[in-house]
Amino acid sequence: QDDEAVISILNTESPVRKLGFFGPNLEGLYSLSTTELSSYWHYPSAQRIAHFPTLRDTLSVDYLVDCIYNSVSQTLQLITGRYSGEMIVVDVNPKDFAMNASISGHSAMIRCIQSVGNDVYSGGEDGRIIGWNPSSAIGRIEYEMLSEKSKTTFPQIEERMDDSLKSHDHDGKLIESIQPSKKRMKLTD
Repeated sequence: QDDEAVISILNTESPVRKLGFFGPNLEGLYSLSTTELSSYWHYPSAQRIAHFPTLRDTLSVDYLVDCIYNSVSQTLQLITGRYSGEMIVVDVNPKDFAMNASISGHSAMIRCIQSVGNDVYSGGEDGRIIGWNPSSAIGRIEYEMLSEKSKTTFPQIEERMDDSLKSHDHDGKLIESIQPSKKRMKLTD
Protein backbone atom coordinates (compact mmCIF):
# COMPACT_ATOMS: atom_id res chain seq x y z
CA GLN A 1 0.00 0.00 0.00
CA ASP A 2 2.90 2.40 0.72
CA ASP A 3 4.31 1.70 -2.75
CA GLU A 4 1.14 3.09 -4.30
CA ALA A 5 1.77 6.49 -2.69
CA VAL A 6 5.24 6.89 -4.24
CA ILE A 7 5.19 8.99 -7.41
CA SER A 8 8.92 8.90 -8.18
CA ILE A 9 12.32 8.54 -6.56
CA LEU A 10 15.33 10.57 -7.69
CA ASN A 11 18.74 9.57 -6.35
CA THR A 12 20.83 12.65 -5.58
CA GLU A 13 23.75 10.60 -4.21
CA SER A 14 24.05 13.18 -1.37
CA PRO A 15 21.92 14.39 1.55
CA VAL A 16 19.38 16.91 0.23
CA ARG A 17 19.28 20.34 1.89
CA LYS A 18 16.99 22.24 -0.53
CA LEU A 19 14.82 21.39 -3.48
CA GLY A 20 12.46 23.28 -5.72
CA PHE A 21 10.68 23.30 -9.04
CA PHE A 22 11.35 25.52 -12.03
CA GLY A 23 10.35 25.95 -15.67
CA PRO A 24 7.27 27.33 -17.41
CA ASN A 25 5.22 24.30 -16.30
CA LEU A 26 7.34 23.44 -13.25
CA GLU A 27 8.77 20.46 -15.10
CA GLY A 28 12.27 21.03 -13.74
CA LEU A 29 13.43 20.06 -10.25
CA TYR A 30 16.65 21.19 -8.58
CA SER A 31 18.32 19.94 -5.43
CA LEU A 32 21.15 21.35 -3.36
CA SER A 33 22.99 19.02 -1.05
CA THR A 34 24.56 19.42 2.37
CA THR A 35 27.90 18.84 0.63
CA GLU A 36 27.28 21.83 -1.70
CA LEU A 37 26.46 19.84 -4.85
CA SER A 38 23.70 20.83 -7.25
CA SER A 39 21.62 18.55 -9.47
CA TYR A 40 18.81 19.26 -11.93
CA TRP A 41 16.14 16.94 -13.32
CA HIS A 42 13.37 16.87 -15.88
CA TYR A 43 10.84 15.79 -13.28
CA PRO A 44 8.15 14.10 -15.46
CA SER A 45 10.72 11.72 -16.98
CA ALA A 46 12.88 11.47 -13.82
CA GLN A 47 15.97 12.12 -15.97
CA ARG A 48 18.87 14.06 -14.53
CA ILE A 49 19.67 16.88 -16.95
CA ALA A 50 22.63 18.39 -15.11
CA HIS A 51 24.89 17.69 -12.15
CA PHE A 52 27.63 20.05 -11.01
CA PRO A 53 29.79 18.41 -8.33
CA THR A 54 32.66 20.91 -8.67
CA LEU A 55 30.66 24.12 -8.97
CA ARG A 56 31.85 25.49 -5.63
CA ASP A 57 35.53 25.01 -6.47
CA THR A 58 35.18 26.22 -10.06
CA LEU A 59 33.52 29.49 -9.01
CA SER A 60 35.57 29.91 -5.80
CA VAL A 61 32.46 30.21 -3.64
CA ASP A 62 32.02 28.93 -0.11
CA TYR A 63 28.41 27.71 -0.19
CA LEU A 64 25.20 27.38 -2.21
CA VAL A 65 22.13 29.28 -1.01
CA ASP A 66 19.17 28.45 -3.27
CA CYS A 67 17.84 28.74 -6.81
CA ILE A 68 15.52 31.34 -8.31
CA TYR A 69 13.60 30.84 -11.55
CA ASN A 70 13.13 33.93 -13.73
CA SER A 71 9.89 33.29 -15.64
CA VAL A 72 10.42 36.28 -17.97
CA SER A 73 13.82 35.15 -19.29
CA GLN A 74 13.06 31.49 -18.47
CA THR A 75 16.42 31.09 -16.75
CA LEU A 76 17.34 29.34 -13.55
CA GLN A 77 19.76 31.20 -11.33
CA LEU A 78 21.72 29.55 -8.55
CA ILE A 79 22.54 31.91 -5.71
CA THR A 80 25.89 31.15 -4.10
CA GLY A 81 28.00 33.07 -1.63
CA ARG A 82 31.24 33.75 0.14
CA TYR A 83 31.63 33.96 3.91
CA SER A 84 32.38 37.69 3.50
CA GLY A 85 28.71 38.21 2.54
CA GLU A 86 29.30 38.51 -1.20
CA MET A 87 26.47 36.98 -3.25
CA ILE A 88 27.35 35.32 -6.56
CA VAL A 89 24.52 34.79 -9.06
CA VAL A 90 25.08 31.88 -11.46
CA ASP A 91 23.02 31.14 -14.58
CA VAL A 92 22.40 27.40 -14.84
CA ASN A 93 21.40 25.40 -17.92
CA PRO A 94 21.61 21.68 -18.76
CA LYS A 95 25.03 21.95 -20.40
CA ASP A 96 26.91 24.34 -18.13
CA PHE A 97 26.79 27.29 -15.76
CA ALA A 98 28.12 30.84 -15.96
CA MET A 99 28.71 33.51 -13.35
CA ASN A 100 26.18 36.29 -13.94
CA ALA A 101 26.83 38.81 -11.17
CA SER A 102 28.79 39.41 -8.00
CA ILE A 103 26.84 41.45 -5.46
CA SER A 104 27.89 43.04 -2.19
CA GLY A 105 25.54 44.11 0.58
CA HIS A 106 25.77 41.58 3.38
CA SER A 107 28.69 41.44 5.80
CA ALA A 108 28.30 37.75 6.70
CA MET A 109 27.02 34.48 5.26
CA ILE A 110 23.77 34.66 3.27
CA ARG A 111 21.28 32.08 4.55
CA CYS A 112 18.20 32.50 2.37
CA ILE A 113 16.88 34.09 -0.81
CA GLN A 114 13.33 34.74 -1.98
CA SER A 115 11.98 36.33 -5.14
CA VAL A 116 8.78 38.35 -4.99
CA GLY A 117 7.58 39.73 -8.30
CA ASN A 118 10.56 41.50 -9.85
CA ASP A 119 12.43 41.91 -6.57
CA VAL A 120 14.75 39.52 -4.75
CA TYR A 121 15.29 39.46 -0.98
CA SER A 122 18.25 37.93 0.83
CA GLY A 123 18.69 37.25 4.53
CA GLY A 124 22.03 36.76 6.22
CA GLU A 125 23.84 35.99 9.43
CA ASP A 126 24.51 39.73 9.72
CA GLY A 127 20.85 40.09 10.76
CA ARG A 128 19.92 41.99 7.60
CA ILE A 129 17.23 41.39 5.02
CA ILE A 130 18.20 43.17 1.81
CA GLY A 131 15.88 43.82 -1.10
CA TRP A 132 17.43 43.72 -4.56
CA ASN A 133 16.02 45.00 -7.84
CA PRO A 134 17.34 42.91 -10.73
CA SER A 135 17.29 44.87 -13.98
CA SER A 136 18.26 43.50 -17.36
CA ALA A 137 21.30 45.15 -18.91
CA ILE A 138 23.12 43.84 -21.99
CA GLY A 139 22.27 40.18 -21.54
CA ARG A 140 23.03 39.92 -17.86
CA ILE A 141 21.16 40.64 -14.68
CA GLU A 142 22.46 43.46 -12.55
CA TYR A 143 21.22 43.76 -9.02
CA GLU A 144 20.78 47.11 -7.32
CA MET A 145 20.06 47.37 -3.61
CA LEU A 146 16.54 48.67 -3.01
CA SER A 147 16.66 52.07 -1.35
CA GLU A 148 16.26 52.03 2.41
CA LYS A 149 14.22 55.22 2.01
CA SER A 150 11.54 53.51 -0.06
CA LYS A 151 9.38 51.70 2.43
CA THR A 152 6.54 49.41 1.51
CA THR A 153 3.45 49.88 3.60
CA PHE A 154 0.73 47.38 4.13
CA PRO A 155 -2.48 49.39 4.62
CA GLN A 156 -4.60 46.29 5.21
CA ILE A 157 -2.40 45.28 8.13
CA GLU A 158 -2.12 48.81 9.50
CA GLU A 159 -5.91 49.15 9.54
CA ARG A 160 -6.21 46.01 11.66
CA MET A 161 -3.51 46.94 14.14
CA ASP A 162 -4.58 47.25 17.73
CA ASP A 163 -4.72 50.93 18.81
CA SER A 164 -2.33 50.22 21.65
CA LEU A 165 0.36 49.22 19.12
CA LYS A 166 -0.03 52.56 17.30
CA SER A 167 1.32 54.38 20.34
CA HIS A 168 4.84 54.34 18.85
CA ASP A 169 6.23 57.16 16.73
CA HIS A 170 7.86 56.51 13.34
CA ASP A 171 11.25 55.83 14.94
CA GLY A 172 9.75 53.12 17.16
CA LYS A 173 9.96 55.20 20.34
CA LEU A 174 7.25 54.50 22.89
CA ILE A 175 4.91 57.47 23.28
CA GLU A 176 2.57 55.96 25.88
CA SER A 177 2.40 52.67 27.68
CA ILE A 178 0.84 49.75 25.89
CA GLN A 179 -2.15 48.27 27.65
CA PRO A 180 -3.13 44.65 27.03
CA SER A 181 -6.40 44.22 25.20
CA LYS A 182 -9.44 43.70 27.45
CA LYS A 183 -11.30 41.83 24.69
CA ARG A 184 -11.93 38.13 25.24
CA MET A 185 -12.83 35.64 22.57
CA LYS A 186 -15.66 33.23 23.28
CA LEU A 187 -15.19 29.75 21.94
CA THR A 188 -18.31 27.95 20.79
CA ASP A 189 -18.96 24.36 19.78
